[in-house]
Amino acid sequence: MANLFKENLTLALQTRRNFQSILESSSIAELNAIPIGFNNNVVWNIGHIVATMDILFYTLNGLIPKLDSSFIESYRKGTKPAEMFNQAMVDTLNLNLISQLERIEIDVKEGIFPQNLPKAYTTSYNFELKTLDDIIRFNQVHEALHMGIVMSLRKFV
Repeated sequence: MANLFKENLTLALQTRRNFQSILESSSIAELNAIPIGFNNNVVWNIGHIVATMDILFYTLNGLIPKLDSSFIESYRKGTKPAEMFNQAMVDTLNLNLISQLERIEIDVKEGIFPQNLPKAYTTSYNFELKTLDDIIRFNQVHEALHMGIVMSLRKFV
């Protein structure tokens, strides 16, 4: 399990760096724009992947998430932007993109995550998560999915 996380860490870090690059190269207006046909924006998608990673690794394992519960509630599946995001929020997201991976890497090394989830969970992608390995693999797919959405959003702003 720790080996699988380590094997996937390089790709996860690059994906997160790609999200950082988008945050850093876009204006606040571009990050907040919700084009016709979409129900969210670039910032929401990035907040969503951060919130979801905590849900996947901590909540599904019966552990207390590391992120503030109001943050998770604002970005969890089924939500949409409730307000315009300011630069401070964007900066916070930018920092969390890498620090979250570092924190989870430490927790994986310390063995706080059980190999088997207390209860299986079927994602909206229709993929059943039963083990920590499933979470590690699915998180990569989830973040790639949202990178595609962010790339589409940027074409319309």
